[in-house]
Amino acid sequence: MAMLSTNALLAIPEAADLIVDQGRAELAGIVVFADGNLDCGVLLAASGRGAAALEREVLMRGPGWGARRAADAPGGRWVVSDASNHSELPTDFERLRHEAGIASFEAVAIRPPSGGQPLGALLLGSSRAGGLGAGDDGPPAWVEAAATGLLQLLRQSSVAGAATMLRGVCEAPDPVAAIGALMQGVSQFMWRATNCGMSVRLALLSDDAPGPGEVLLFELAPVGSTAPNALRKRDGSIGGGASGALGGGGSNRSLQGATLGAGAEVTVRQLAFGGTLLERANSRRPAPDLFSHAAPVASLAVVPMFVRDMPLGAVYFCPMAAPVDFGNIKDDLLSVVPGLAMALDYKLQGNINQLHGLVAEVLQSEIRRSRRCSMELSFVSDLMISDEIGRGGFGTVYSGSWRQSPAAIKGRDAAPEAKGVEASPGGAGGLGPVLPAALGAGVVMAARSSDGEAVSDAMEMAVLSTVQHPNIVQLYACLLGMVVAEDGEGGTISIFRGVPFAED
Repeated sequence: MAMLSTNALLAIPEAADLIVDQGRAELAGIVVFADGNLDCGVLLAASGRGAAALEREVLMRGPGWGARRAADAPGGRWVVSDASNHSELPTDFERLRHEAGIASFEAVAIRPPSGGQPLGALLLGSSRAGGLGAGDDGPPAWVEAAATGLLQLLRQSSVAGAATMLRGVCEAPDPVAAIGALMQGVSQFMWRATNCGMSVRLALLSDDAPGPGEVLLFELAPVGSTAPNALRKRDGSIGGGASGALGGGGSNRSLQGATLGAGAEVTVRQLAFGGTLLERANSRRPAPDLFSHAAPVASLAVVPMFVRDMPLGAVYFCPMAAPVDFGNIKDDLLSVVPGLAMALDYKLQGNINQLHGLVAEVLQSEIRRSRRCSMELSFVSDLMISDEIGRGGFGTVYSGSWRQSPAAIKGRDAAPEAKGVEASPGGAGGLGPVLPAALGAGVVMAARSSDGEAVSDAMEMAVLSTVQHPNIVQLYACLLGMVVAEDGEGGTISIFRGVPFAED
């Protein structure tokens, strides 16, 4: 036990593996009581024979579980030498007996030697009756040693925080709410563990990926954003607990459910599996799951999730303020993911394809809604472009205004293969960073004909957003998917609007 990881959340599954590898038991499970509530056990690790059956119930609510039996038993020890002689086994032990052939059990409360309330429990199992060597005179010495070592781990604040987070995921009313609770919980957990503000994204693979399948990429929408459509259940009621937005091909479209946490919304993007960071680590083409409208990303780490050696998806850790050396916080990143994978699998129960179907339904609804949407609602009055000031090798500069303040707006010329789209008033194109008038400039970009050009633009925006110097303008905003809507004041000023989803 002394050779385990110094990170408590990494050491707990290592301890379960060690018990099984040393031949002390065929099954080892470690449960922590969330928020000190003995009626709410959270499984943090399972190893050995029957681990898959044990992992199907991450949240153990009520008195009918092995961990609670140990907490209530005299001496904190509950033993079943031969399961065939017991008519009423705890729920988890009964499942292990039927599905994994476990014949003898022992549950040991993990508590201070001086007494007091248990922090958790160690669950042990063997396929042989009496195979654990437990007798009426007390547990073997190695069991007491293991419980003492685990006590030091369960005392860590990171373990208590992880248990609370997993409890929130498991208790969410539906899968969408569970995903929102997961992302909020991980973001808060990483802040406490690393003192680094991070946004979190969740990618889920369809059941037939990797291959020609699809990826659902979830993230929390910015605070104060609105979502016009509701994600509803089959009976028409709101899918409570979370709200979200859906997009395809790099565009975000919205759906809304009940409020999650402090009113946060969940953004969903449906992507082809090929070309994502999940599918390949290095590529000349940018991964479509890297850039997002929800929040800027200074650096990115992707940690895959596996359940019973099967890929479930990945958690994206995105520091927002400044680039982060992930090597310094590697243990914190890796430690939180295995428990999340178990909790998410418990909540989804293998119904990821059904979640894909719900997203597809909302997408179709949003397409129909966007066709009915009044174009007047899409006008962006903050930006206006008027007379040309000058031209250069990198574009044309116009006079104009941003939020009623005078500004110089630079129009980025289109690539040769995209010359059909002019980067001047009257033509369509993406609107790039807009800068304050006092500092001198904004940028209007023509539509990009390749992912490489889009990455170049994104890198320029990333640099401008981080550099601070008296002689360099500061980046304040980026508006994408904009076209000229109309001319004002006798055709001398162009007004822009966003392109609706269904519009070419």
